[in-house]
Amino acid sequence: MSDKSRPLTLWEEYERLVDAALFAVEKTESVWGDHLFRPLLEPWIRERLESRRSAIHHADSQLDLADDTASVIADAHLYIELRKELFSDLHHFRAEAPWRLVGRAHDFAVRATLQYPNARPVFALRRDNRWVFTVNAPHPTQPGDRTTSSVPVYPTSEDNRKKKIEFRIPAELRDHPEWLDQLRCGFEALGYSASIRA
Repeated sequence: MSDKSRPLTLWEEYERLVDAALFAVEKTESVWGDHLFRPLLEPWIRERLESRRSAIHHADSQLDLADDTASVIADAHLYIELRKELFSDLHHFRAEAPWRLVGRAHDFAVRATLQYPNARPVFALRRDNRWVFTVNAPHPTQPGDRTTSSVPVYPTSEDNRKKKIEFRIPAELRDHPEWLDQLRCGFEALGYSASIRA
C-alpha cells in the first residue's frame, strides 16, 4: 500500500506522465483506431512511449527534464492527431488523403484511402534497420478479406544528407504499378527525392 501523504518523487511523477500518455493513446485508439493500421501503429507508439521511461535517469538538468517531458507529451499528441486523421481518411468523403508522417523522425509514413464505396489498399513505409513497404489490400479472390504484404526495399543508392534515394522495382510490385507509385510517393513524403530503376 502506498503512502498517499508522501510527496511523489520526480521519477514517480515522470512515470505517471508516461502512464497518462499511454492511457490517452489507448482511449483514442478505442474511438478512432482501425484494424487496418493497428498492427503497425499500436506497437510503434507503445514502444516509443515505453522507451521514454528511462530518459529521466539521464536528465542532468531542469532543461533536460523539460525536454524529456515535452517529448512524451508531443509523441502522444501527434499520435492521437494522426489516428483521428487516418480514421477520417478511411471513412469520410473529402479530398484524397496525403501520406502522413508517423512521429517526428522522418522514417515512418502511412497513407489511408477512402474505403467506401469499395475497399482499397492502404500503405506504410518504414525504415527499421531497412526500408519496408507494407500494403494492406482487399483479397483478390475472397470478398471481405484483406491481405498484408511487407516488401523489403533495397536502395541502389541512398544519400541521407541530400535526402536522395534510388531503388530498383521490388519483384513483388512489378504487377502493381499503382503500388509502386505509392512507394515513390511515400519516400517523397519522408523528404526524399526518389527515383526508380527498372
